[in-house]
Amino acid sequence: MKKKIISMEAVKLALDNVEEVGLDKKEVLADSITWLYDRYYETEDRKYLEQALCNIQAYIQFGYPYEEEQELFDKILLLLGTERIQVMFLDERYTKTVKLNKHQVRGMIGKWNPHIHSMTINSVVEDVMDKVKHEKEGVYTYRSGQRISRGREIPKDEYRLVIYGHKAQFFDVGKGLYYTIEK
Repeated sequence: MKKKIISMEAVKLALDNVEEVGLDKKEVLADSITWLYDRYYETEDRKYLEQALCNIQAYIQFGYPYEEEQELFDKILLLLGTERIQVMFLDERYTKTVKLNKHQVRGMIGKWNPHIHSMTINSVVEDVMDKVKHEKEGVYTYRSGQRISRGREIPKDEYRLVIYGHKAQFFDVGKGLYYTIEK
């Protein structure tokens, strides 16, 4: 697992500078996943699928919606025998563990803009606690603030809650912080 984490982080690091030369990070990453998938079919070497999986995880952790590339990603996951929700989890050794209480849940969330947000901060904390407590499986996104990037408004702060069975993780997409929530 450690090798997979390092590979995923290497992908993210390599992509950090592509926008400086006028390339779109999301497009480059999606194209690389397509290339790896195509290369797998040419060679039947499973290593290409395994690397594609690392790239998919990087894609998700950059905050790009899985659904935009779902057809391709689902094919790769099917070939690997992996479920979508499992791709969204990090090994708990690479996350900070927090208890499921208002104080610690609020502590995972940065400054919350009181005017431009998907929900009030108290609603976000209550929503996270409810979903984790009742194991409501899925991927949930919370947004606060906005900024201009490449001529369009995007969320300033974005957080993602992933729940699968009794496991729950919370991601601060912008800061790259990852938390495992314990009940």
